[in-house]
Parts: sequence; structure tokens; C-alpha cells
Amino acid sequence: MQLPELHRYATRPGMFFTDDGGADVVARSETAEQLWFCVLEPIDEPSRFYNEAVRINEETSIPFIEQVRRFPICTRVLKSLGVRETLFRMDGPHYGLWYLHLDKAWDGMHYGYRADGAWDPHHGLRFNPYKFLLDPYAKGVEGAMTLDPAAFAYECTLTDGLIKGSAWGSMNTLDSLGKVPISVAIDDRDTTKHDADPSHPHVPWSRTVIYELHVKGFTANAPWLPKELRGTYAGLAHPTTLAYLQGLGVTSIELLPIMAKQSEVFLQERGRTNYWGYSTLNFFSPEPSYATADAQRRGARAVRHEVIDMVRALHSAGFEVIMDVVFNHTCEGGNEGPSVCWRGLDNLTFYRQQQQHAGELEDTTGCGNTIDFTNTHNITFAVDSLSYWAKRIGIDGFRFDLGVSLARLNGSFTHTIRSSTRCARNRCSATSN
Repeated sequence: MQLPELHRYATRPGMFFTDDGGADVVARSETAEQLWFCVLEPIDEPSRFYNEAVRINEETSIPFIEQVRRFPICTRVLKSLGVRETLFRMDGPHYGLWYLHLDKAWDGMHYGYRADGAWDPHHGLRFNPYKFLLDPYAKGVEGAMTLDPAAFAYECTLTDGLIKGSAWGSMNTLDSLGKVPISVAIDDRDTTKHDADPSHPHVPWSRTVIYELHVKGFTANAPWLPKELRGTYAGLAHPTTLAYLQGLGVTSIELLPIMAKQSEVFLQERGRTNYWGYSTLNFFSPEPSYATADAQRRGARAVRHEVIDMVRALHSAGFEVIMDVVFNHTCEGGNEGPSVCWRGLDNLTFYRQQQQHAGELEDTTGCGNTIDFTNTHNITFAVDSLSYWAKRIGIDGFRFDLGVSLARLNGSFTHTIRSSTRCARNRCSATSN
């Protein structure tokens, strides 16, 4: 028996720009029957895929997903959103991975995934191709979830401001595009971008004094900051802010979560938001709302650059930068939660499932779901995220929220972190609550 030839990124999901002007796209889903890579373009600009894609008819009784299944590349126009969606059928699965070489890709490209497969909630399978899904490895995120039935994989309604429906019922055929966040591609191939970075302080533990702060809250009312910098990454990097922190005599700044976040459904139903950020939407992208209004207008790359500039400024002032990270659960919550990323791509392997009750999620966090770190691929995903923040953003260390949950059920999370060449060089701490 001859084994199939491995793709050059066989064990590494993500989007990788290539020298031919395109990109290699790799996604993981061990239980999907089909994945599509979806590129969004404004309808008032010419499409880069005009000659390759078959345009599907929106004004027909045939559901759009039935049309999509017929063609390797197809496109549709959504006038109400002002976008054109081009869907590329991916090749796979090969050892749980799906592949695509995109002939044209660009910095700032908006994209996502759709996943097709069994709708069998009682066995943990919740595939719904009508849901537009974030790339778990996206380096930028734009937009936010709207409290709308379209964001959920099961049939439900919005009644008196509350989501009503059974997560065990029929599949929802409302398209979620326009109601959920989207991924943004960032070309990060410049090998000289860190040449002028200040050196990392590397403060010994014996003289470490950690100051924990919330980026937005700490700078929101700082009297020395102009209004446009209050509550922002740039505000924390301001010279007067740095001087104030030096005056406290601290050595290390621990940032409460700055990864992209999404408020839980029960908060959205009450018109509230998750202020603290312990509800992660994406483990590679910084939270856009903490960036200046100007950076937010310019998009995900500008938001990311503001974070990098903040870290550089803190290093220049002699501070280590530690991040509070939340790998124990995600913003999707329990089975009744929305499908914005992992639930739609591979619910069965990403989240821990109860052994005695098929389809029920194991909840060791009190947040509805628990990432399954007994699965090696999920550990690799976390290590990839930590390595990215350390190498590309410049973070010096990590504090793991609810660390006890990461190593439960015979998981090898902590051992892998310690053996990772990149992560072993960073400070790591954990809490049990």
C-alpha cells in the first residue's frame, strides 16, 4: 500500500502567502465532509476571480449551498451586504487536513470558511454550511456577531430580545454572513521587521514586580492622555503613561486578555458586553476595540501594528510584557451558543464531549465548553498561538487563566508547553480560578 504524498504544510494549519502572488490555505477538520474557503470582495470593485468562478443564481428555488456543491469555484453577489463571496472547494481530508492553493491573495483580504457534513447534534456533529466561519489561525478579525438567529446552527428565533430554540432540533438554513465576524489576511513575510526592536528586559524572578492592568480601563481616564488615545493600546504606549508606570517601581506589565473577544449570548441578550475579555473569539488576533479609532478605520493590520508598537514602547521603557491568556474555553459557549468558528469546523474534536452522554459538552470551566487538550492537535494549536504572540508580537510571558482545566483528563498541555523551544523561553504562570 502506497501512502498518499504529504502536503508541504501537512501538519500546520493556517494561511501562507506564496511568492507567486497567491497563498496556501490549510484547515483542520477531522469529521467534515467538505470545506470551502470563502473570499469576500466589495461588489463595486472588479473581482480577482472573474475568469475562474461560476456565478450561481440567487433568484432560484434551489438553495445556494446546493448550487455550491456542484462547482469547484463559484461566486455569488449579496447586494444587501455590498459583497461578493467566492467559494473554493478544498481538497481533503488528508489526515484531518484540508488544502487549497489560492492563485491570488492579498494583504487585508477578507475571508472565512464554510463546512459541510452531518447534522447529528445527539452525537456531537453540528455541521451547517450556511454558517460563515472564522479561520482559527486568522491574524486579524473585523466585525462583530449580531444577536440574530442566523448566527446559530440550530433553528431558533429572537423573541423579546432572547434567543429561543432547541440546540437538538433541526438545522438552521439562515445564512450567517453579515451577522458574524470575518477573518482578515495579514502578509507577515517581512524578515527584517524586528531588526530595530528594543531588547527584551528578561527580569530575574527574584526582583520581578508584576503590575496587572486592563488596557482600556487603565488608560480610559488617564488625565495626561488626549481623548483619542484613552482606552487604547497607543494610550498605554504614551511616554507619560510609561513614566507613571516607572514611578510605581514595577518591572513587568501583565495585560488582561487582549486577544479578540466576543460577549456571551446571555450578555448580548441584556444589551451588555464582556468587559474583561475572558471570552476568546480568536487566539491569534488582537482585540480591535482597544485600538485607536484611526487604527480601527484602517483595518486589522493597523490594529495589529498598534499592539506591536505598544509592546516595543514597554520594552524600551524597561518593562516585560506578560499576557493573560484564556485557553480553557471559547466564546461559543455551550451547545446553545452560536457557530462562529470551532463549533462549525469540528465540534466533535475541538471541544471535550461527555463520555456518558453523547453530544453533551464537558464543562470544566463554567463557561459552557472546554477545549479538549487530550487531543494533540489542539495542543499544537495553542502552542502555535503562544509562539506567534511571542515571536511576532514580542510578548515575554503568559499567565494561563483557569490553568487547572488545561491539564485535566490526562491532558499533556503543560508538558508540551515546557518542551516547546519558543514557549520555554517565556515566563509562564497559571491560576486555578
